[in-house]
Amino acid sequence: MAERIEEYEKLLKQLSFRSDASDRTMIQKALHKEPPSEDDDDLLSPSGSARPSRSRTKSIEGEGQVSARVGSVSSIDKISEDYNRSPNSRATGFIGKNSELSWMHRLRDGIGMWSESVSDGGEGWSGGHYENQAPRNRNLDHQNRELREGASLGDLGGVSDYTYHCDDLPLLLPDQVAVRELPPRKTALCLLEAYMETVHPAFPIIGKITFESQAHALLSGVQMDPGPNWLAILNLVFAIAAKYSHFVEAEWRGDERDHEVYFTRARMLGMNSDGIFDHPDLQRVQISGLMAFYLSSIDQINRAWAINGAAIRQCQALGLHLRNETKQVSPSSREIRYRVWWALYGLERHLGLLTGRPTSIADRDCTAPLPSPFNEETFTSAPPDGEAIALISRIPSQESATTPSSPSSTPSAQVKSSTVTSPTPVRSASESMKNVPPSNSLFFYYYTQLTMLSHEVMNTLYSPHALKRSWAETQTTMGTLNKMVDNWRASLPPVLDFTAQEQSQLYRQRLALAFYHQSTRIIIHRPCLCRLDTKIPNESSSSKEFNQIAATKCVHAALGMIDFLPSEPNPIGLYQHVPWWSILHYMMQATTILMMELSYGAYHMPNEAEKIFNSAKKAVYWFYRMAEKSIAVSRAWRLSNEMLRKVAPKIGRHVDDMPSNPPPLIPSYLDELSHSARVMQGPAGLGRLPRFPRQSSGQSSYGQPSHSEDYAGFNPMFHSSYDQFAPFRGQADISNFFPSSTQMDSMARVVEDPTNTQQIFYPLDAQWSQNQQPR
Repeated sequence: MAERIEEYEKLLKQLSFRSDASDRTMIQKALHKEPPSEDDDDLLSPSGSARPSRSRTKSIEGEGQVSARVGSVSSIDKISEDYNRSPNSRATGFIGKNSELSWMHRLRDGIGMWSESVSDGGEGWSGGHYENQAPRNRNLDHQNRELREGASLGDLGGVSDYTYHCDDLPLLLPDQVAVRELPPRKTALCLLEAYMETVHPAFPIIGKITFESQAHALLSGVQMDPGPNWLAILNLVFAIAAKYSHFVEAEWRGDERDHEVYFTRARMLGMNSDGIFDHPDLQRVQISGLMAFYLSSIDQINRAWAINGAAIRQCQALGLHLRNETKQVSPSSREIRYRVWWALYGLERHLGLLTGRPTSIADRDCTAPLPSPFNEETFTSAPPDGEAIALISRIPSQESATTPSSPSSTPSAQVKSSTVTSPTPVRSASESMKNVPPSNSLFFYYYTQLTMLSHEVMNTLYSPHALKRSWAETQTTMGTLNKMVDNWRASLPPVLDFTAQEQSQLYRQRLALAFYHQSTRIIIHRPCLCRLDTKIPNESSSSKEFNQIAATKCVHAALGMIDFLPSEPNPIGLYQHVPWWSILHYMMQATTILMMELSYGAYHMPNEAEKIFNSAKKAVYWFYRMAEKSIAVSRAWRLSNEMLRKVAPKIGRHVDDMPSNPPPLIPSYLDELSHSARVMQGPAGLGRLPRFPRQSSGQSSYGQPSHSEDYAGFNPMFHSSYDQFAPFRGQADISNFFPSSTQMDSMARVVEDPTNTQQIFYPLDAQWSQNQQPR
């Protein structure tokens, strides 16, 4: 009977999240009633004592009488800074409470304001706590901490003064580029391979088989005239891969600024002044998404945020966020379109985590099925396991999100996965995942699930609406979200289990999930990583215990993330095996959490103060070694090094053995900073680099002279089975934009059957997926 009552209470709590204000009040009143008398035998524990649920006990204690503002999200519903006041503040923009930039902002300005009698690590210090400190000093310390934690961001100076991103730097664009020129064939093939191996698994915005076959044909010197949008996509792929090539010091890399040349070509081809106002099509969606990804990879986060928002709107204008049952579109084309949507969905959520801003997607409006866990090679022909396809990938995302292994797709169902049994077909789908062969697509399936879950965390803990709940309700929400993350990790197939040391397959993909998993755990428990002990009068012992455990989990997640890094810094190896475009965010997020705990004198984890300190030192030294090729990392080192030197004395430690001089930057980045300083005397905008030398006449220019003003007409080689058709040159009637069902199917069959003499695609080299040097 007692178990049933607890289930009923859980159900009422779930319903309260879906109810309006009046109904929610009624439910809360019902839950807050005194428990039945102890003479009800059905409610007695085996020992004979009453067993009221923890939720009812908490509701009548202090934690049930205070709002969620007592946690670290107190000022989430207001701003105290004029973000339009200067070029730098506009470049950085609004930064929300879940961003590590906001945490650093408060930490850096708050350190110096706390009681020096407590923070100098002098008398009374003993292994992470103070044994003989006078009560008066402890109270003063608490008051000073509350003063800083309650201060508004405007009182602490602008967030733009604390960012490590490069939004304040202009985009440095070459004066002149030949938009139709190609890099040398070997370099182009290496760039394409680098992109497909490192970026495409987590960002499958293009169809791999079709795009590679088209690119191979182009790079073979075939005389052709590809359309400008396709060329823009190719150049953006080159730009992203070129940035990566310098991080890993690839032998085939080009000039340090060649990624800017490729990006400039893409802008001129696919996002010029006329194209901006064109109606969206699939290739324009891909251009916008790839531009946003490139901008995020060079730490232009605010610009990436704006461009990806446009890409999301274009997707929604084409209905890519919904389940596609159009008979004119082949199943393989539908799957590619679903992946385009989920790639942009993931990037939007990632940028939301970086900036702390609400994203432009509501999961309740999305019915597109989750991406197929099978690689493209399987769904361009007969699937190897039709039953698994039907069970796993062809159910709408909102249905698939009700499985115990995945997050709910709507805020109102935030606790459903941990309390409600899934329908039998969905549970069977989860079981079928165990039989799916290892692949990048399997990784992306689970990556998307975790992305949805991280958004659920943002929506329930870091939105202004969250402040309307009591702290007791916030604790319940955190507990539920933590359980959902644990369920997701438990559902991972062995090949993606990042806790299994002996697993060697999909190493890069497992590391990506590991970092993302720890990052999600950090933001779930971050509201408890503050001094709550003086903020909740009459707080119950169970609430205090929850706060302590949650804060410890937050710090342990940060420690776990830093533990992923080798003891001896190896930046090249790191970039080769992790999501290189987001690793700085993960590392800075974890480092800031460690610094925060140290700034409290290791209050939550006094017995692990030494470990926390050593991990913080390790992270700062990694930044130092990584800073040579990145202005953003150099800034991250400066911020973290300063924080470490201020918090180390709070636990009686020093950092005399750490580098104190700024890390060296390679000459090209020093030139970029110097040029940016001159440009930034005015508003942040588009800078100009010196002219780049044109390629020699012996290099390929798509097999024909270059005419940047002459946009190419239709060539069937560059229109895939999922992209829309561009009109022929001079074509006035655009009713033929979409291929017929017959055309779509015939194009798909070409990839499946290389012997087809009527093929309009070159077949993909069977050895391309192997780790071999391109021919």
